[in-house]
Amino acid sequence: MIDFGAIFRRAWEICWQNRWLFLLGILAALGSAGGGGNTSFSYSFGPGDVGPEFERQMEEFFRTLVATWPYQLFGTIVLTLFGLLLWLLSLTARGGLIAAAAELDGEMATGSDAALGFGAAMRRGRRYLLRLVGLEILLYGPVFLLVVIPLAVLIASVVSAGIAAFDEPGALGGIVLVALTCLCLLGCLAILWQIFLAFLHPLAQRSLVLDDRGVIDAVRHGWQILSGRPGDMLVLVLLLFILGLIYGALVAVILVPLGLLLAVPTLFDFMREGFPSGGQLVAIGIGAILLGLLGQALRGFYVTYQSVAYTLAYRRLTGKAGDVVQEPPKPATPYQFEQSPEE
Repeated sequence: MIDFGAIFRRAWEICWQNRWLFLLGILAALGSAGGGGNTSFSYSFGPGDVGPEFERQMEEFFRTLVATWPYQLFGTIVLTLFGLLLWLLSLTARGGLIAAAAELDGEMATGSDAALGFGAAMRRGRRYLLRLVGLEILLYGPVFLLVVIPLAVLIASVVSAGIAAFDEPGALGGIVLVALTCLCLLGCLAILWQIFLAFLHPLAQRSLVLDDRGVIDAVRHGWQILSGRPGDMLVLVLLLFILGLIYGALVAVILVPLGLLLAVPTLFDFMREGFPSGGQLVAIGIGAILLGLLGQALRGFYVTYQSVAYTLAYRRLTGKAGDVVQEPPKPATPYQFEQSPEE
């Protein structure tokens, strides 16, 4: 059993003495899922609320969706490209954060001064970017297939059914029920896979960056560590999960009031005037995005500490604690061969 107290103390020592690591963590958090500042609200309609006026508003809402589909498509494309850029930046920062934490751990263990900086760490992360992208696709592709694609199909079906439901009363309720049932089943499978990745993913990432492995080899090596030391990984993941909950509660103290400032006026407008206009929807969307980015930025401080702790644990699980991470050799060109000793 590794000394988790020593790992957490060393992780804080590294983060505090090299505070530029927090910038890497913020960039890493901006393109990652979870953690965030999303706000929601609901309104319960009484028996007298569902009448001709509500039906008219629903019909107008769905007609507006159909009429403005080019703008929705353009906005979706822009947001998708923006999210893709953030994701690539996040992976670059994550790779640099892993390499920097390992090098700083080795240099602090030997008493030498750390020469690595933010720019060098980002260059180090950029070197592994393509392989990190491949690793994310390999590990999180099943989640995409299980949830995102079916969710998009279900939403499209519900919207189409909502438009047609005015001619066939009651049809929308049945379709929504079937859609929610399918989504719950797929969501359960996705949650189980995410739990498994909570153990495998950090090991595979560090195997790829610190050992300069390929994608498949990194996953295989991560699984070897996980299957060989399941107790250590279980304790580590649970401790970091608890720390994350505590930090998340502190962040919520900041984000919840801001979310209420965004949600409460919208809720009152919704109750008073019905569905918001297109301009109001755009304003709500922009506010939600900004609030989400703020939440991810605040989450970045914990992401930094968590990543450093995982890196230190990986080095101790593989027996590399105290070693200085060297620059990986440049890959050979397709026509460059290694010379034999006789030559």
